[in-house]
Amino acid sequence: MKILALATLQGLHKPQSGGQQRFYNLVSQLTERGHDLTVLIPESFKNINDSDNVHYYKDLYFRKRKLSLLYDFNFHLLKKLSKLLKDNDYDIIQIAGPTGILSCKILCRLLKKRPLIVYDAHNVESDLQSYLFRNNPEYSPFEKFFMITYTYFQERFATKCCDLILAVSDNNKERFIAKYKIAPEKIKVIPSGANTCTSTKSDNKLRLKRGDEKIIVFHGSYFHYPNKEAMDLIKDFIAPEILKIYGDSVKFLVMGPEVPKFKTENLISLGFVEDLFSVLKIADIAIVPLRGGDGTKLKIFDYLVMGVPVISTKKGAEGIDVVNGEDMIIVDEVNELFIDELCRLLDDDKLRSKLSKNSLKVAENYSWSNIGEKLHNFYKEERL
Repeated sequence: MKILALATLQGLHKPQSGGQQRFYNLVSQLTERGHDLTVLIPESFKNINDSDNVHYYKDLYFRKRKLSLLYDFNFHLLKKLSKLLKDNDYDIIQIAGPTGILSCKILCRLLKKRPLIVYDAHNVESDLQSYLFRNNPEYSPFEKFFMITYTYFQERFATKCCDLILAVSDNNKERFIAKYKIAPEKIKVIPSGANTCTSTKSDNKLRLKRGDEKIIVFHGSYFHYPNKEAMDLIKDFIAPEILKIYGDSVKFLVMGPEVPKFKTENLISLGFVEDLFSVLKIADIAIVPLRGGDGTKLKIFDYLVMGVPVISTKKGAEGIDVVNGEDMIIVDEVNELFIDELCRLLDDDKLRSKLSKNSLKVAENYSWSNIGEKLHNFYKEERL
């Protein structure tokens, strides 16, 4: 099957964010199953290791800000997409996010092409952008109003123009149906998955753990506001509360792209870590104190695949099929109860062992291989 995979915020080299990981893994899985993939991504993600089937278009900037949400009006994207459509008869065009779907639909009609246009939704984008802009003080009131309104109508048009929607969870599917009045049969749940541990480093090379000291970890891209908010909660609330109870016998490690390096009495910010799994190898607990965001949080799969016991907010665990108290600990909010449950997990070796064992089983259910096979079979059925 001939497939064009289009993205505005993703590339194929060393994916870092959840959306980038999903794009990379779905493209890889479809390629492994014999599909003829063409990839179209921004020039900013260009890499020397990309194959000949990867094409690029210029990014769109205004005052040094990348205007990814406005790429339906990016002349460079439209020109490149038009050429690919003229030269190829694609069976499927899979688009990561709502941006590009409207312009793709228009170009296909003008060129009399009839591919299946698929909106691969890593989030309900308008819900995510609404949270990001409303809570981020860096944006002016006008920017907040414009981007929230624009994203809503962009996604609304995208859901109407596309032929199919890939949602990452039943929660997101239900949200699409309720928000945009979409027929349920138009939406297929294709979850995001767990990456396999590829670390070759040994624990002692990091020298971050001393004796019986317990390590609590969190990671995420700092430019994604919910992750920044979570790291502030760790620094200003969670770590100080745990310090009062356990002193320096418990240490927090936070890390991720663009994370600033700093150190407090029981918290070390490592900045960007090239080999994430080498740090997770020494972790006793992972916390996911997220208050916002949307879609499936792939950082949880990184913890589960390493057998690291997890305590998360409901928002952090959203979209993942787990049993509270058996596979991980889930609390409503980051408050005193979150601290109490974290203390319980620190003190209870048997509970940590149970969660660790069960988390590995959950990770197996979300392997990218299983997800790739599900998407492959779905596309075969749709094109029959």
